[in-house]
Amino acid sequence: MALAATGNWWGVVDLAEECGHAVVLSTPQKTRAIADACLKNDQVDTDQLLHLLHLGYLPRVWIPPAPWR
Repeated sequence: MALAATGNWWGVVDLAEECGHAVVLSTPQKTRAIADACLKNDQVDTDQLLHLLHLGYLPRVWIPPAPWR
């Protein structure tokens, strides 16, 4: 599961991990395909995150262990 870092990312990561998903947190500032998109909406962002994750090009942010969040 790929997620762009936002103000509430830790709650989403906690919920996803509880459901058994492995989460990759991305920094929007480095994800140029999303930041520079002419058409900007949640579906476009989701498609681009998934595509970059699949290719192995998604810039990752370290996610601290659950007790530290």
